[in-house]
Amino acid sequence: MAVASQYKGEHDRQHIAVIGDGSMTAGLAFEGLENAGSQNANILVILNDNCMSIDPNIGALRDYLTKITTSHTFNFVRDEIRDLFEKFGKIGTITKEFLEHTEQGLK
Repeated sequence: MAVASQYKGEHDRQHIAVIGDGSMTAGLAFEGLENAGSQNANILVILNDNCMSIDPNIGALRDYLTKITTSHTFNFVRDEIRDLFEKFGKIGTITKEFLEHTEQGLK
């Protein structure tokens, strides 16, 4: 729809796509993202990452992302940040939430 609006000259239209993490393992989702990106389409993609796919994730992308999040470097950085906060006193609720959000962001 975003690319069609572009072809029609409707540059003021905005588009939002909400996709789930389960759809990211399907080729169709990647085709759409690649096409929208190459066309510079005016689109906002919201990823609902609730870790709930109907089927288990498989394939090269899952292997790659798993490799990153289980890598020595990722875990070392995460542990160093956590240790740094612990050196300055007990981790409070806000700090703990910050660390959890930071970890999710790094992933």
